[in-house]
Amino acid sequence: MLFALLIGIEELGHDHVKTLQMLALALPFQLVLLLPIANPRYFTARTVLVCVVLASFLFDSILRYFIYQAYQAAPESSLVLSAVANTTPQESIEFIASFTKPIITLLALGLLTLGLLIILVKAASASAIRPYPTQFRSKGIFPFLIIAIAISTLAYASKPWRKLHPLSFWPRTATNAIELRESWHDLGKKRLQEFNFAQTLKPTITHEESSTLVLVISDSLNRDNMSTHGYARNTTPRLAALSQSLRQDMINFRYAWSTQAATLASLDSLFNLATKEGQTVHLLALAKAAGYHISWIGNHDGQAIEQAHARFADHLVMLNKIPGRDSTSSDSSTHQPLAAALQQPHQRKLVVVHMLGAHPQYKMRYPNSAAIYTNANDGVTQAMKKQGRSKWLIEKRNEYDAALRHHDDQIVKTFEITREALHTTKHGTWIFVSDHGQEVGHTREHAGHSASTAAGYRIPSFIWSKQALAPSAPNIANRPFRLDWLGWTILSQLAIEWTEQQTHKDILREEYRFENPQLGIPIKSFSK
Repeated sequence: MLFALLIGIEELGHDHVKTLQMLALALPFQLVLLLPIANPRYFTARTVLVCVVLASFLFDSILRYFIYQAYQAAPESSLVLSAVANTTPQESIEFIASFTKPIITLLALGLLTLGLLIILVKAASASAIRPYPTQFRSKGIFPFLIIAIAISTLAYASKPWRKLHPLSFWPRTATNAIELRESWHDLGKKRLQEFNFAQTLKPTITHEESSTLVLVISDSLNRDNMSTHGYARNTTPRLAALSQSLRQDMINFRYAWSTQAATLASLDSLFNLATKEGQTVHLLALAKAAGYHISWIGNHDGQAIEQAHARFADHLVMLNKIPGRDSTSSDSSTHQPLAAALQQPHQRKLVVVHMLGAHPQYKMRYPNSAAIYTNANDGVTQAMKKQGRSKWLIEKRNEYDAALRHHDDQIVKTFEITREALHTTKHGTWIFVSDHGQEVGHTREHAGHSASTAAGYRIPSFIWSKQALAPSAPNIANRPFRLDWLGWTILSQLAIEWTEQQTHKDILREEYRFENPQLGIPIKSFSK
Protein backbone atom coordinates (compact mmCIF):
# COMPACT_ATOMS: atom_id res chain seq x y z
CA MET A 1 0.00 0.00 0.00
CA LEU A 2 2.82 2.40 0.87
CA PHE A 3 4.58 1.76 -2.45
CA ALA A 4 1.32 2.19 -4.36
CA LEU A 5 0.76 5.54 -2.64
CA LEU A 6 4.24 6.69 -3.63
CA ILE A 7 3.57 5.75 -7.26
CA GLY A 8 0.52 7.99 -7.25
CA ILE A 9 2.45 10.78 -5.57
CA GLU A 10 5.34 10.72 -8.06
CA GLU A 11 3.09 10.48 -11.12
CA LEU A 12 1.58 13.83 -10.14
CA GLY A 13 4.79 15.81 -10.56
CA HIS A 14 6.97 13.73 -12.88
CA ASP A 15 6.93 12.00 -16.23
CA HIS A 16 7.05 8.20 -16.29
CA VAL A 17 10.85 7.95 -16.45
CA LYS A 18 11.47 10.33 -13.57
CA THR A 19 8.70 8.63 -11.60
CA LEU A 20 10.70 5.39 -11.74
CA GLN A 21 13.86 7.24 -10.72
CA MET A 22 12.14 8.87 -7.76
CA LEU A 23 10.66 5.56 -6.66
CA ALA A 24 14.14 4.03 -6.73
CA LEU A 25 15.46 6.87 -4.56
CA ALA A 26 12.61 6.43 -2.09
CA LEU A 27 12.98 2.64 -1.96
CA PRO A 28 15.66 2.43 0.80
CA PHE A 29 13.40 4.31 3.19
CA GLN A 30 10.72 1.69 2.67
CA LEU A 31 13.12 -1.25 2.97
CA VAL A 32 14.48 0.03 6.27
CA LEU A 33 10.99 -0.42 7.74
CA LEU A 34 11.46 -4.19 7.42
CA LEU A 35 14.28 -4.25 9.97
CA PRO A 36 12.94 -5.21 13.42
CA ILE A 37 13.92 -2.71 16.11
CA ALA A 38 13.46 -3.53 19.82
CA ASN A 39 14.47 -0.19 21.32
CA PRO A 40 11.38 2.07 21.45
CA ARG A 41 13.45 5.23 20.97
CA TYR A 42 15.19 3.87 17.89
CA PHE A 43 11.89 2.59 16.59
CA THR A 44 10.34 6.04 16.97
CA ALA A 45 13.39 7.74 15.46
CA ARG A 46 13.22 5.47 12.43
CA THR A 47 9.51 6.13 11.99
CA VAL A 48 10.07 9.90 12.17
CA LEU A 49 13.03 9.76 9.77
CA VAL A 50 11.13 7.72 7.17
CA CYS A 51 8.06 9.96 7.46
CA VAL A 52 10.16 13.12 6.99
CA VAL A 53 12.03 11.76 3.97
CA LEU A 54 8.95 10.33 2.24
CA ALA A 55 7.07 13.55 3.03
CA SER A 56 9.80 15.42 1.14
CA PHE A 57 9.04 13.24 -1.90
CA LEU A 58 5.34 14.03 -1.48
CA PHE A 59 5.74 17.81 -1.35
CA ASP A 60 8.42 17.75 -4.04
CA SER A 61 5.93 16.23 -6.44
CA ILE A 62 3.12 18.62 -5.45
CA LEU A 63 5.40 21.65 -5.80
CA ARG A 64 6.67 20.49 -9.19
CA TYR A 65 3.09 20.02 -10.34
CA PHE A 66 2.15 23.54 -9.21
CA ILE A 67 5.20 25.13 -10.85
CA TYR A 68 4.48 23.38 -14.11
CA GLN A 69 0.86 24.55 -14.05
CA ALA A 70 1.98 28.13 -13.37
CA TYR A 71 5.01 28.31 -15.70
CA GLN A 72 4.93 25.19 -17.91
CA ALA A 73 8.55 24.73 -16.91
CA ALA A 74 10.69 22.71 -14.52
CA PRO A 75 11.74 24.29 -11.20
CA GLU A 76 15.40 24.31 -12.22
CA SER A 77 14.73 25.95 -15.62
CA SER A 78 16.15 29.40 -16.35
CA LEU A 79 12.59 30.70 -16.67
CA VAL A 80 11.63 29.71 -13.11
CA LEU A 81 15.01 30.55 -11.58
CA SER A 82 14.94 34.02 -13.15
CA ALA A 83 11.39 34.60 -11.95
CA VAL A 84 12.26 33.54 -8.40
CA ALA A 85 15.50 35.53 -8.34
CA ASN A 86 13.73 38.64 -9.60
CA THR A 87 10.86 38.38 -7.08
CA THR A 88 10.63 40.38 -3.86
CA PRO A 89 9.01 38.98 -0.68
CA GLN A 90 6.02 41.25 -1.32
CA GLU A 91 5.59 39.96 -4.85
CA SER A 92 5.82 36.39 -3.55
CA ILE A 93 2.86 37.11 -1.28
CA GLU A 94 0.97 38.63 -4.20
CA PHE A 95 1.80 35.65 -6.43
CA ILE A 96 0.40 33.30 -3.79
CA ALA A 97 -2.70 35.48 -3.51
CA SER A 98 -3.29 35.26 -7.27
CA PHE A 99 -3.17 31.43 -7.10
CA THR A 100 -5.10 31.04 -3.85
CA LYS A 101 -7.55 28.41 -5.09
CA PRO A 102 -5.06 25.92 -6.61
CA ILE A 103 -2.66 26.43 -3.69
CA ILE A 104 -5.37 25.65 -1.12
CA THR A 105 -6.47 22.62 -3.15
CA LEU A 106 -2.94 21.25 -3.44
CA LEU A 107 -2.16 22.01 0.19
CA ALA A 108 -5.27 20.12 1.32
CA LEU A 109 -4.31 17.22 -0.96
CA GLY A 110 -0.80 17.26 0.48
CA LEU A 111 -1.94 17.24 4.10
CA LEU A 112 -4.45 14.44 3.53
CA THR A 113 -1.86 12.39 1.69
CA LEU A 114 0.69 13.09 4.41
CA GLY A 115 -1.73 11.74 7.01
CA LEU A 116 -2.25 8.58 4.99
CA LEU A 117 1.51 8.29 4.47
CA ILE A 118 2.18 8.40 8.23
CA ILE A 119 -0.47 5.74 8.87
CA LEU A 120 1.02 3.44 6.24
CA VAL A 121 4.58 3.97 7.49
CA LYS A 122 3.52 2.99 11.00
CA ALA A 123 1.65 -0.03 9.67
CA ALA A 124 4.69 -1.19 7.68
CA SER A 125 7.23 -0.71 10.48
CA ALA A 126 8.73 -3.92 11.90
CA SER A 127 9.54 -4.19 15.61
CA ALA A 128 10.72 -6.87 18.01
CA ILE A 129 7.09 -7.69 18.77
CA ARG A 130 6.07 -7.65 15.13
CA PRO A 131 9.25 -8.62 13.21
CA TYR A 132 7.91 -7.85 9.74
CA PRO A 133 4.63 -7.69 7.88
CA THR A 134 2.95 -11.01 7.10
CA GLN A 135 3.56 -10.78 3.35
CA PHE A 136 7.35 -10.85 3.93
CA ARG A 137 7.48 -14.03 6.06
CA SER A 138 7.94 -16.28 3.03
CA LYS A 139 11.52 -17.04 1.99
CA GLY A 140 10.45 -16.51 -1.62
CA ILE A 141 10.35 -12.79 -1.04
CA PHE A 142 14.10 -12.46 -0.43
CA PRO A 143 15.12 -12.44 -4.13
CA PHE A 144 12.82 -9.48 -4.60
CA LEU A 145 14.42 -7.75 -1.62
CA ILE A 146 17.86 -8.29 -3.12
CA ILE A 147 16.68 -6.81 -6.42
CA ALA A 148 15.17 -3.85 -4.56
CA ILE A 149 18.44 -3.24 -2.70
CA ALA A 150 20.38 -3.46 -5.98
CA ILE A 151 18.07 -0.92 -7.63
CA SER A 152 18.44 1.45 -4.70
CA THR A 153 22.21 1.10 -4.76
CA LEU A 154 22.33 1.90 -8.49
CA ALA A 155 20.02 4.87 -7.98
CA TYR A 156 22.26 6.45 -5.35
CA ALA A 157 25.40 5.55 -7.32
CA SER A 158 24.12 7.64 -10.25
CA LYS A 159 24.83 11.36 -9.80
CA PRO A 160 22.01 12.51 -12.16
CA TRP A 161 19.56 10.39 -10.15
CA ARG A 162 20.88 11.58 -6.78
CA LYS A 163 20.41 15.19 -7.90
CA LEU A 164 16.68 14.51 -8.12
CA HIS A 165 16.38 13.64 -4.42
CA PRO A 166 14.16 16.34 -2.85
CA LEU A 167 16.48 16.89 0.11
CA SER A 168 19.28 17.61 -2.37
CA PHE A 169 17.35 19.20 -5.24
CA TRP A 170 15.50 21.99 -3.45
CA PRO A 171 18.40 23.36 -1.35
CA ARG A 172 20.54 23.37 -4.51
CA THR A 173 17.83 25.09 -6.55
CA ALA A 174 17.34 27.72 -3.83
CA THR A 175 21.10 28.35 -3.77
CA ASN A 176 21.14 28.75 -7.56
CA ALA A 177 18.35 31.34 -7.38
CA ILE A 178 20.15 33.25 -4.62
CA GLU A 179 23.41 33.24 -6.57
CA LEU A 180 21.60 34.41 -9.70
CA ARG A 181 20.03 37.29 -7.80
CA GLU A 182 23.37 38.28 -6.30
CA SER A 183 24.96 38.28 -9.76
CA TRP A 184 22.44 40.96 -10.79
CA HIS A 185 23.33 43.37 -7.99
CA ASP A 186 25.78 45.26 -10.15
CA LEU A 187 26.49 44.44 -13.77
CA GLY A 188 28.30 47.74 -14.33
CA LYS A 189 31.59 46.06 -15.29
CA LYS A 190 29.83 43.79 -17.78
CA ARG A 191 27.97 46.75 -19.33
CA LEU A 192 31.24 48.60 -19.79
CA GLN A 193 32.74 45.56 -21.49
CA GLU A 194 29.72 45.31 -23.79
CA PHE A 195 29.99 48.99 -24.69
CA ASN A 196 33.69 48.63 -25.47
CA PHE A 197 32.92 45.60 -27.64
CA ALA A 198 30.20 47.58 -29.45
CA GLN A 199 32.76 50.28 -30.27
CA THR A 200 35.04 47.71 -31.91
CA LEU A 201 32.21 46.90 -34.35
CA LYS A 202 32.48 50.47 -35.69
CA PRO A 203 28.80 51.44 -35.89
CA THR A 204 28.23 54.57 -37.99
CA ILE A 205 25.21 56.72 -38.85
CA THR A 206 24.56 57.12 -42.56
CA HIS A 207 23.08 60.64 -42.50
CA GLU A 208 23.70 63.95 -40.75
CA GLU A 209 20.09 64.86 -39.90
CA SER A 210 18.49 64.57 -36.47
CA SER A 211 16.83 61.25 -35.72
CA THR A 212 14.57 59.87 -32.97
CA LEU A 213 13.15 56.44 -32.28
CA VAL A 214 10.66 55.59 -29.52
CA LEU A 215 10.37 51.92 -28.58
CA VAL A 216 7.30 51.12 -26.45
CA ILE A 217 7.51 47.66 -24.86
CA SER A 218 4.35 46.49 -23.13
CA ASP A 219 3.79 43.29 -21.18
CA SER A 220 1.57 40.22 -21.57
CA LEU A 221 -0.48 41.41 -24.55
CA ASN A 222 -1.97 38.67 -26.73
CA ARG A 223 -2.92 40.02 -30.17
CA ASP A 224 -5.83 37.57 -30.29
CA ASN A 225 -7.54 39.73 -27.65
CA MET A 226 -7.13 42.97 -29.61
CA SER A 227 -9.86 44.29 -31.90
CA THR A 228 -7.07 45.51 -34.23
CA HIS A 229 -6.62 41.80 -34.99
CA GLY A 230 -10.29 40.85 -35.26
CA TYR A 231 -11.20 40.10 -31.64
CA ALA A 232 -14.94 40.18 -30.98
CA ARG A 233 -14.67 42.66 -28.12
CA ASN A 234 -13.73 46.23 -28.96
CA THR A 235 -10.63 46.23 -26.76
CA THR A 236 -8.40 48.52 -28.87
CA PRO A 237 -10.67 51.08 -30.61
CA ARG A 238 -8.22 53.98 -30.53
CA LEU A 239 -5.29 51.96 -31.82
CA ALA A 240 -7.52 50.52 -34.55
CA ALA A 241 -8.67 53.99 -35.59
CA LEU A 242 -5.10 55.29 -35.51
CA SER A 243 -3.65 52.50 -37.63
CA GLN A 244 -6.52 52.89 -40.11
CA SER A 245 -6.11 56.65 -40.47
CA LEU A 246 -2.32 56.30 -40.79
CA ARG A 247 -2.29 53.18 -42.94
CA GLN A 248 0.20 54.81 -45.30
CA ASP A 249 2.69 55.39 -42.47
CA MET A 250 1.88 52.74 -39.83
CA ILE A 251 2.12 48.97 -40.15
CA ASN A 252 0.11 46.60 -38.00
CA PHE A 253 1.94 43.29 -38.30
CA ARG A 254 -0.78 40.66 -38.31
CA TYR A 255 1.40 37.73 -37.35
CA ALA A 256 3.85 38.88 -34.68
CA TRP A 257 5.56 36.41 -32.36
CA SER A 258 7.81 36.56 -29.35
CA THR A 259 10.29 33.72 -29.07
CA GLN A 260 10.05 33.73 -25.26
CA ALA A 261 7.08 33.45 -22.91
CA ALA A 262 8.49 35.50 -20.01
CA THR A 263 9.75 39.07 -19.66
CA LEU A 264 13.42 38.59 -18.76
CA ALA A 265 14.10 36.03 -21.46
CA SER A 266 12.16 38.07 -24.01
CA LEU A 267 14.09 41.27 -23.33
CA ASP A 268 17.35 39.36 -23.48
CA SER A 269 16.43 37.99 -26.91
CA LEU A 270 15.36 41.44 -28.13
CA PHE A 271 18.37 43.45 -27.00
CA ASN A 272 21.19 40.93 -27.47
CA LEU A 273 22.05 40.65 -31.16
CA ALA A 274 24.06 37.67 -32.35
CA THR A 275 27.06 38.40 -34.54
CA LYS A 276 28.19 36.10 -37.31
CA GLU A 277 30.98 34.82 -35.06
CA GLY A 278 28.49 33.73 -32.41
CA GLN A 279 29.14 36.61 -30.02
CA THR A 280 26.38 38.93 -28.84
CA VAL A 281 26.26 42.72 -28.70
CA HIS A 282 23.68 44.75 -26.79
CA LEU A 283 21.46 46.87 -29.01
CA LEU A 284 21.62 49.86 -26.66
CA ALA A 285 25.41 49.63 -26.40
CA LEU A 286 25.61 49.62 -30.19
CA ALA A 287 23.29 52.64 -30.54
CA LYS A 288 25.23 54.47 -27.84
CA ALA A 289 28.54 53.72 -29.54
CA ALA A 290 27.11 55.14 -32.77
CA GLY A 291 26.27 58.43 -31.05
CA TYR A 292 22.66 58.10 -29.87
CA HIS A 293 21.51 59.53 -26.54
CA ILE A 294 19.48 56.82 -24.79
CA SER A 295 16.60 57.29 -22.36
CA TRP A 296 14.88 54.44 -20.51
CA ILE A 297 11.50 55.12 -18.90
CA GLY A 298 10.38 52.12 -16.89
CA ASN A 299 7.10 51.38 -15.18
CA HIS A 300 8.08 47.74 -14.89
CA ASP A 301 10.05 47.10 -11.71
CA GLY A 302 12.75 44.49 -11.72
CA GLN A 303 16.37 44.47 -10.64
CA ALA A 304 17.42 42.16 -13.47
CA ILE A 305 15.79 44.39 -16.10
CA GLU A 306 17.39 47.51 -14.68
CA GLN A 307 20.88 46.03 -14.40
CA ALA A 308 20.94 44.06 -17.66
CA HIS A 309 19.26 46.63 -19.92
CA ALA A 310 17.96 49.90 -18.47
CA ARG A 311 21.30 51.09 -17.09
CA PHE A 312 22.77 51.33 -20.56
CA ALA A 313 20.71 54.54 -20.76
CA ASP A 314 22.17 58.01 -20.37
CA HIS A 315 18.87 59.10 -18.81
CA LEU A 316 17.07 56.59 -16.58
CA VAL A 317 13.61 57.02 -15.05
CA MET A 318 12.25 54.11 -13.00
CA LEU A 319 8.68 54.95 -12.00
CA ASN A 320 7.33 51.85 -10.31
CA LYS A 321 8.31 52.06 -6.64
CA ILE A 322 6.04 49.21 -5.53
CA PRO A 323 7.21 46.03 -7.23
CA GLY A 324 4.94 43.05 -7.59
CA ARG A 325 1.76 41.79 -9.18
CA ASP A 326 -0.36 44.00 -6.97
CA SER A 327 1.40 47.19 -8.05
CA THR A 328 -1.14 49.74 -9.25
CA SER A 329 1.46 52.00 -10.87
CA SER A 330 -0.31 53.28 -13.98
CA ASP A 331 1.40 53.22 -17.36
CA SER A 332 0.09 56.75 -17.87
CA SER A 333 2.91 57.79 -15.52
CA THR A 334 5.32 57.24 -18.44
CA HIS A 335 3.74 59.98 -20.56
CA GLN A 336 5.27 63.06 -18.95
CA PRO A 337 8.81 61.55 -18.77
CA LEU A 338 8.46 60.53 -22.42
CA ALA A 339 7.55 64.07 -23.46
CA ALA A 340 10.50 65.40 -21.42
CA ALA A 341 12.93 62.90 -22.96
CA LEU A 342 11.85 63.90 -26.47
CA GLN A 343 12.51 67.56 -25.67
CA GLN A 344 16.11 66.96 -24.62
CA PRO A 345 18.61 68.86 -26.82
CA HIS A 346 20.24 65.86 -28.46
CA GLN A 347 20.42 65.42 -32.21
CA ARG A 348 19.89 61.68 -32.06
CA LYS A 349 17.65 60.08 -29.47
CA LEU A 350 16.57 56.52 -28.68
CA VAL A 351 13.83 56.32 -26.03
CA VAL A 352 12.66 53.03 -24.52
CA VAL A 353 9.33 53.05 -22.66
CA HIS A 354 8.76 49.86 -20.67
CA MET A 355 5.16 49.40 -19.50
CA LEU A 356 3.28 46.98 -17.27
CA GLY A 357 0.60 46.49 -19.92
CA ALA A 358 -1.66 43.60 -18.89
CA HIS A 359 0.84 41.97 -16.56
CA PRO A 360 -0.97 39.80 -13.99
CA GLN A 361 -2.88 40.58 -11.89
CA TYR A 362 -5.09 41.93 -14.64
CA LYS A 363 -7.55 43.76 -12.41
CA MET A 364 -4.71 45.88 -11.02
CA ARG A 365 -4.07 47.39 -14.47
CA TYR A 366 -7.19 49.54 -14.60
CA PRO A 367 -9.42 51.54 -12.22
CA ASN A 368 -12.69 50.06 -10.98
CA SER A 369 -14.60 52.36 -13.33
CA ALA A 370 -12.95 50.63 -16.31
CA ALA A 371 -14.17 47.11 -15.42
CA ILE A 372 -16.45 47.13 -18.46
CA TYR A 373 -16.65 43.35 -19.02
CA THR A 374 -17.59 42.28 -15.49
CA ASN A 375 -20.42 39.69 -15.68
CA ALA A 376 -20.52 40.12 -19.47
CA ASN A 377 -22.69 37.61 -21.31
CA ASP A 378 -21.53 38.28 -24.85
CA GLY A 379 -20.18 36.08 -27.62
CA VAL A 380 -16.79 35.73 -25.94
CA THR A 381 -18.38 34.46 -22.73
CA GLN A 382 -20.64 32.04 -24.60
CA ALA A 383 -17.71 30.68 -26.61
CA MET A 384 -15.72 30.07 -23.42
CA LYS A 385 -18.67 28.29 -21.84
CA LYS A 386 -18.89 26.01 -24.87
CA GLN A 387 -15.20 25.23 -24.38
CA GLY A 388 -15.99 24.16 -20.83
CA ARG A 389 -14.02 26.97 -19.21
CA SER A 390 -14.67 27.57 -15.53
CA LYS A 391 -16.47 30.61 -14.15
CA TRP A 392 -13.21 31.72 -12.54
CA LEU A 393 -11.38 31.63 -15.88
CA ILE A 394 -14.16 33.49 -17.68
CA GLU A 395 -13.88 36.24 -15.08
CA LYS A 396 -10.11 36.33 -15.62
CA ARG A 397 -10.75 36.80 -19.35
CA ASN A 398 -13.09 39.68 -18.53
CA GLU A 399 -10.42 41.28 -16.36
CA TYR A 400 -7.77 40.73 -19.04
CA ASP A 401 -9.88 42.32 -21.77
CA ALA A 402 -10.68 45.27 -19.52
CA ALA A 403 -6.94 45.73 -18.95
CA LEU A 404 -6.34 45.79 -22.72
CA ARG A 405 -9.15 48.28 -23.26
CA HIS A 406 -7.68 50.62 -20.65
CA HIS A 407 -4.17 50.11 -22.01
CA ASP A 408 -5.32 51.14 -25.48
CA ASP A 409 -5.54 54.79 -24.36
CA GLN A 410 -2.10 54.67 -22.76
CA ILE A 411 -0.43 53.25 -25.87
CA VAL A 412 -2.04 55.72 -28.26
CA LYS A 413 -0.99 58.57 -25.98
CA THR A 414 2.67 57.59 -26.37
CA PHE A 415 2.24 57.84 -30.13
CA GLU A 416 0.57 61.23 -29.92
CA ILE A 417 3.37 62.56 -27.71
CA THR A 418 5.97 61.15 -30.11
CA ARG A 419 4.38 62.55 -33.27
CA GLU A 420 3.91 65.97 -31.70
CA ALA A 421 7.56 66.12 -30.63
CA LEU A 422 8.80 65.01 -34.05
CA HIS A 423 6.69 67.25 -36.26
CA THR A 424 9.80 69.14 -37.45
CA THR A 425 12.10 66.10 -37.55
CA LYS A 426 12.77 64.33 -40.83
CA HIS A 427 13.71 60.95 -39.34
CA GLY A 428 11.39 59.60 -36.66
CA THR A 429 10.01 56.18 -35.71
CA TRP A 430 7.55 54.85 -33.13
CA ILE A 431 7.46 51.10 -32.42
CA PHE A 432 5.00 49.32 -30.14
CA VAL A 433 5.36 45.65 -29.16
CA SER A 434 4.63 43.34 -26.24
CA ASP A 435 7.35 41.25 -24.64
CA HIS A 436 5.24 38.06 -24.78
CA GLY A 437 1.64 36.91 -24.97
CA GLN A 438 -0.76 35.48 -22.42
CA GLU A 439 -2.91 32.39 -22.09
CA VAL A 440 -6.35 33.26 -20.72
CA GLY A 441 -8.49 30.27 -21.58
CA HIS A 442 -7.54 30.32 -25.25
CA THR A 443 -6.48 26.68 -25.42
CA ARG A 444 -6.51 25.42 -21.84
CA GLU A 445 -7.82 26.09 -18.34
CA HIS A 446 -5.16 28.60 -17.37
CA ALA A 447 -4.68 32.34 -16.90
CA GLY A 448 -1.14 33.66 -17.03
CA HIS A 449 2.19 33.20 -18.77
CA SER A 450 2.32 30.08 -20.91
CA ALA A 451 5.36 28.48 -22.47
CA SER A 452 3.36 25.43 -23.58
CA THR A 453 0.73 27.09 -25.80
CA ALA A 454 0.89 29.47 -28.77
CA ALA A 455 -1.04 32.09 -26.80
CA GLY A 456 2.06 32.66 -24.67
CA TYR A 457 3.97 33.88 -27.74
CA ARG A 458 1.40 35.73 -29.88
CA ILE A 459 1.99 39.48 -29.57
CA PRO A 460 1.06 42.78 -31.25
CA SER A 461 3.60 44.77 -33.25
CA PHE A 462 3.11 48.22 -34.79
CA ILE A 463 5.66 50.43 -36.54
CA TRP A 464 5.11 54.06 -37.58
CA SER A 465 7.80 55.95 -39.39
CA LYS A 466 8.17 59.38 -40.95
CA GLN A 467 10.15 57.65 -43.68
CA ALA A 468 8.08 56.22 -46.51
CA LEU A 469 6.42 52.90 -45.62
CA ALA A 470 3.38 53.21 -47.90
CA PRO A 471 4.51 51.51 -51.13
CA SER A 472 5.08 48.08 -49.59
CA ALA A 473 3.08 48.36 -46.36
CA PRO A 474 0.16 46.04 -47.37
CA ASN A 475 2.53 43.15 -48.15
CA ILE A 476 4.84 43.79 -45.22
CA ALA A 477 1.92 43.72 -42.77
CA ASN A 478 1.36 40.05 -43.61
CA ARG A 479 4.95 39.05 -43.06
CA PRO A 480 5.47 36.96 -39.91
CA PHE A 481 7.35 39.03 -37.34
CA ARG A 482 9.94 37.87 -34.78
CA LEU A 483 10.51 40.01 -31.71
CA ASP A 484 14.06 38.70 -31.31
CA TRP A 485 14.82 40.15 -34.77
CA LEU A 486 13.34 43.58 -34.06
CA GLY A 487 16.78 44.91 -33.14
CA TRP A 488 17.86 44.69 -36.78
CA THR A 489 14.89 46.81 -37.85
CA ILE A 490 15.62 49.33 -35.08
CA LEU A 491 19.22 49.69 -36.28
CA SER A 492 17.96 50.29 -39.79
CA GLN A 493 15.52 52.96 -38.61
CA LEU A 494 18.36 54.57 -36.65
CA ALA A 495 20.40 54.55 -39.89
CA ILE A 496 23.18 52.63 -38.14
CA GLU A 497 25.52 50.53 -40.23
CA TRP A 498 28.15 48.23 -38.76
CA THR A 499 30.39 45.33 -39.59
CA GLU A 500 27.80 42.68 -38.66
CA GLN A 501 24.84 43.94 -40.71
CA GLN A 502 22.16 41.24 -41.24
CA THR A 503 19.52 42.93 -43.38
CA HIS A 504 17.65 39.67 -44.06
CA LYS A 505 16.37 39.95 -40.46
CA ASP A 506 14.97 43.47 -40.97
CA ILE A 507 11.25 43.03 -41.62
CA LEU A 508 11.05 46.34 -43.52
CA ARG A 509 13.65 45.28 -46.06
CA GLU A 510 12.87 43.67 -49.38
CA GLU A 511 15.45 40.94 -48.66
CA TYR A 512 13.72 39.92 -45.40
CA ARG A 513 13.69 36.14 -45.02
CA PHE A 514 11.65 34.77 -42.13
CA GLU A 515 12.90 31.65 -40.34
CA ASN A 516 10.67 29.66 -38.02
CA PRO A 517 11.82 30.15 -34.42
CA GLN A 518 12.21 27.15 -32.14
CA LEU A 519 9.63 27.69 -29.40
CA GLY A 520 9.73 24.19 -27.97
CA ILE A 521 6.09 23.58 -28.88
CA PRO A 522 4.48 22.67 -32.21
CA ILE A 523 3.18 25.67 -34.19
CA LYS A 524 1.15 24.79 -37.28
CA SER A 525 1.87 28.10 -38.97
CA PHE A 526 3.60 31.36 -38.06
CA SER A 527 1.33 33.14 -40.55
CA LYS A 528 -1.74 32.82 -38.35
